[in-house]
Amino acid sequence: MHLWHVPHYHGKTHLTHIRFLAIPDTLDLMRSWLIRISLLADSIFTRTVPSHKKIEEPIGETLHFGAPPSEKKKRNRVKKDTNKDMSTGLKEKPMIPALKPQDIPTEHMLAVLPDKFLIMWGAPSLNRVISIPATLQCKPIFTHQELIYAEKTVVHVKKLDARFNNSALDSEKDKVFAEELTLDEEDVDKLLLSPKGEYIVTLARFRGTGNKGNLAIWDRHTGKELWRGIHREHMNGESWPKIVMFYSRRSSSDSSSKSNNEQDSSENNGVPTTEHDEDNTTPNPYADSERVAILTTKQDILFMMRNEEGNLMHQKVYKKKKVRFWSMGAKGHFVVYADGKPGGAYLYDVNSNFKKPLSQIPFVPVESCEIKWNKQGDQVLILTSTAVDDSSYYGTSRLYLMNGKGSYQNAVNIESPIHDAQWSPKGNEFISVYGKTPNCKATLYNQRGQSLCDLGTGPRNNARWNPHGRLFCLAGIRSMQGRLEFWNREKKKMFGLGQAQEASNISWSPSGQYFASSTVSPIMNVSNKIQIFKYNGVLKSTKNFDVKDSALYYAIWQSHPNEKFPDVKPSPRALQEGKNLQTQKKQQGTTGRYVPPHLRK
Repeated sequence: MHLWHVPHYHGKTHLTHIRFLAIPDTLDLMRSWLIRISLLADSIFTRTVPSHKKIEEPIGETLHFGAPPSEKKKRNRVKKDTNKDMSTGLKEKPMIPALKPQDIPTEHMLAVLPDKFLIMWGAPSLNRVISIPATLQCKPIFTHQELIYAEKTVVHVKKLDARFNNSALDSEKDKVFAEELTLDEEDVDKLLLSPKGEYIVTLARFRGTGNKGNLAIWDRHTGKELWRGIHREHMNGESWPKIVMFYSRRSSSDSSSKSNNEQDSSENNGVPTTEHDEDNTTPNPYADSERVAILTTKQDILFMMRNEEGNLMHQKVYKKKKVRFWSMGAKGHFVVYADGKPGGAYLYDVNSNFKKPLSQIPFVPVESCEIKWNKQGDQVLILTSTAVDDSSYYGTSRLYLMNGKGSYQNAVNIESPIHDAQWSPKGNEFISVYGKTPNCKATLYNQRGQSLCDLGTGPRNNARWNPHGRLFCLAGIRSMQGRLEFWNREKKKMFGLGQAQEASNISWSPSGQYFASSTVSPIMNVSNKIQIFKYNGVLKSTKNFDVKDSALYYAIWQSHPNEKFPDVKPSPRALQEGKNLQTQKKQQGTTGRYVPPHLRK
């Protein structure tokens, strides 16, 4: 038997190893000798071997009676919880299980031209194109299930072929659409599909009081007209679709019995879900559907519920009292902005009698008010602006934060002007872009409006999160130079840089792997194009359109539920590509520099 060295730590003797080199016949003698040593005193051994435990280690193996101090430190070290956001203390949702490659859909885009629209297959190249002749009246709706668009006298609801999303469809030989439903409605200016895909809302041009009604709600599956009314007010991009909103009405017992993950998984964009009754195995189509519609009129806000016959019936009315802006959240909360002295924002529960708000924030009358909910529907940002203010000739803008429990409502301490504020898809933090141009500031805040990270300054006026909340882009579009900054949320560091000259609109693809910028008419009547970037800023493809012959009006991604795509971390290769691109642009001196079209090569 060989006894290893016996080191001294903190005045105590630690016997760390004993290795048996004896023959098997003397093994019993060795064991009895070790038991005697273990009973001498605790000052010799930090841990003793109980006499009732047999030593089952084979001959020639090392037996450990007390872990060395280095091992003890490792054992006592606190393990970091990878599912916990250290900045907010909230646990994130578990990662989506790994998907098989054949289950991940291919990403497509839709481009609308004056006399046709193009369906372009397969991001990022979009090299497969099918052209469909049509003169569209408004922006279409392109989901993973269907394409909805309005012509002069009819609205088309075309269901996509089952093979469309995985690119197994040959656009030259096979049909793109499996079936079609038409709605007899003329001169439609606005289209809306409810979040769960139960209803289609159309807003046509108002042609006088003798009109049968220019605002209509339709059943998406049957094409049945469920409700019709008159809407006289002028519509713009900010007020639509806030005149009509939907939510799923459940009892408190039903909602509390479900876990947060189950509730969030039912909120699939454009995907109707079905539940079963507790006492019956027959599916109940209205158990988790959008049974309640909220419409705004000149005097009131109407809450209507779908009855057993399928029609929408009035349930309750909220008297507006000078309400100019309002918005609905996902959990049955809604915010109204009342103009007057005093004015302010008020948050109500839909199931209440509207006598007492859950929370309220008083502020002076404003010209515009943007109401932005987080995904969960329990937090809301209110961005207000005035054209002229006592403190500034150019007006001022302010950002307010409210929660659905009424426990927190306050103004976020941000300097004016505020260009943009966007919630993370996780709902526990948001980004705000603010300050004087061209070097605008950007800051990451938690759900209580406390600063988490300063994102520096630069020529940017927009923020866009990717669908999983892992990455975000800070962009300077329209009046700015088209600089695209790609950031990693976890590391709070910029890892990619792109350039989208004359960009009018920007958006992430549903997978979060690609980023699109488009230059459209009539916002920009020059260099109409679509550019597809990788998430690190590397330009992958460009589609140009002749403004004189075929101007580009809209460029939209085909929408998909988030769970259809895995949440993938940026690869080391993509990070290195983004780093190399940043170095190259800094050396060339082209970062953020605007080049007129006639001087470009």
